[in-house]
Amino acid sequence: GKSKRVEVLSRESHEAKELLKAERLRCGELVEKVGELKTENERLREDNATSEQLISKLTGECRDMALKVRELEEVSWNAMERAQKRKEKPAKQALPAKEAKVEKSVKPLRLSDQ
Repeated sequence: GKSKRVEVLSRESHEAKELLKAERLRCGELVEKVGELKTENERLREDNATSEQLISKLTGECRDMALKVRELEEVSWNAMERAQKRKEKPAKQALPAKEAKVEKSVKPLRLSDQ
C-alpha cells in the first residue's frame, strides 16, 4: 500500500512540475508580448504627437489664409467701388496709400509655397 501511495505522489509531483514548466513558458511569452505592446504604444504616441503638431500648424496656416482672403476681398471691393465712382466722375485718382501697399504685398498664392 505504501509503495502505491509513493508512486501516486511521485506521478502527481511530476505532473505538477510539467504544469509549472508550461506556465513559466507562457509567462515568458506574455512578458515578451507586453514589451512589444509597450513599444508599439510608444510609437503610436509619437505618431499622435506628430499628427497633433501638423494639425496645429495647418490650422494656423488656414487661419492666416482666411485673413489674407478677407483682406483681398476688401481690396477687391474697394477697387470695384473706385471703378464705379470713376464711371460716375471720370477724374482719375491715385490709390490711397494703404490699399496700394496691400495690393503690392499680396502675392498670388501658389501650392509650391506650402
